[in-house]
Amino acid sequence: MILDEQREEAARLALDPAGFVAAYLKGDPWTKQEQIARAVKNHQLVSVKTCHSVGKSWLMARIAIWFAYAHN
Repeated sequence: MILDEQREEAARLALDPAGFVAAYLKGDPWTKQEQIARAVKNHQLVSVKTCHSVGKSWLMARIAIWFAYAHN
């Protein structure tokens, strides 16, 4: 029973990068970072125009981990 629930959660998080970051990596992405994560999931190329030190590298490192998890 527990294993089935874990598999369901893993399947759900493979489709939700922001949820993966929050659940597995204990991160707390803010709203714009969640939007960027969804864009990365849905598009091959994503461009983010922003200023310095707003968390782009933090998010991309976690999305890289999510991508490896979701596409193993």
